[in-house]
Amino acid sequence: MRSEPSSDILRAVQPGLFDYENLPGEQKTPEHRLAYISENPWHLQRLPHKDIFPELCLAAVKKAGLVLQFVPLEMKTSGLCTIAISQDPNALEFVPDELKTRELCLNAIQKNENALKFVPKEIKTSDFYQSIDKYVIHLHAVQKDGTALQRVPPILKTPDLCSAAVSQNATALKYVPEKLRTPELCLAACQKAGLTLEYVLPVHKTAELCRTAVEQDGMALEYVPITFKTPALCLAAVQNSGDALQFVPDGTKTPAHCVAAVLQEPSAIRYVPDKYKERTLREIRSKKTE
Repeated sequence: MRSEPSSDILRAVQPGLFDYENLPGEQKTPEHRLAYISENPWHLQRLPHKDIFPELCLAAVKKAGLVLQFVPLEMKTSGLCTIAISQDPNALEFVPDELKTRELCLNAIQKNENALKFVPKEIKTSDFYQSIDKYVIHLHAVQKDGTALQRVPPILKTPDLCSAAVSQNATALKYVPEKLRTPELCLAACQKAGLTLEYVLPVHKTAELCRTAVEQDGMALEYVPITFKTPALCLAAVQNSGDALQFVPDGTKTPAHCVAAVLQEPSAIRYVPDKYKERTLREIRSKKTE
C-alpha cells in the first residue's frame, strides 16, 4: 500500500490544479498523483489511463462516489464499487452490470430510492421490491431495539441497518455479519459496552480498542488478546472492575493489581494469589486508616 501524501507534496500541488499538470512528466510520481486526488477527487478524470492505479481510485471514490465513472473498467472491483455507493448511492449507475448484485442494488436504494433507475431489469423482481419494504420495517425495529437485528434476514443486513442496531444497543454487534464488523463499528460498540469486545474479530482487536473496552467495563479484559494484556491495561481493568483480576495473567499480576482490585471490589480477594494475600490485606488496611 502506498502511504498518504506528505505535507510537502501536498503543498507542492496545491492550491492550483494546474500545478500538477505543468510538472515535467518524470516528476509526476504516484505520490504526486495521490496528492492531486486528495486536493480534489474529480481530478481523476484529468489523468491519463497509464497514470491511474487502484489506490488512487480508492482515494477518489472515498471522497466522491460518482468519480467511479472515471475509474478504468479493469480497476472496478466489487469492493471499490461498494465503497463508492456508500459515499453516493447514485454511483450505482457506473457499476458494471456483472458487479450489480441484488445486495449491492438493495444497499444503494436503501440510501437513496432514486438509485432504483440504475438497477438491472433482471434484479427488479417482485421479491426485490418486497425486500425494500421489509427493510424499512426492520430498520424501524432495530431503531427501537438493536437486538432485533438477530431476526433480520442476511440479505437485508446492510451497513446502515447494522449501524442503527449497534447505536441503539451495542450488544447487537454479535448479530452483525463478520464482513460488516468494521473497526469503526466495533469501536462504537466498545465505547458503549466494553464486553462487546467478545464479538470483535481478532484482526480488529488493537491495543487502543482493548483499552477503550476495559475502561468502559473492566470485565472485557477476558476478551483481550494476551499480547495486549500489559501491566497498565490490566491495572485499568481492575480499577474499573475488581473481579477482572481473574483475567490478569499470573505472570503479569502484581501486588499493585491485587490491591487495586480488592479496593474496587472486596470479593476480588478470591482471585489474589496466596503469596500476595497477606500483603494485599495489609496495604488495604493501611490505605483505609490514612
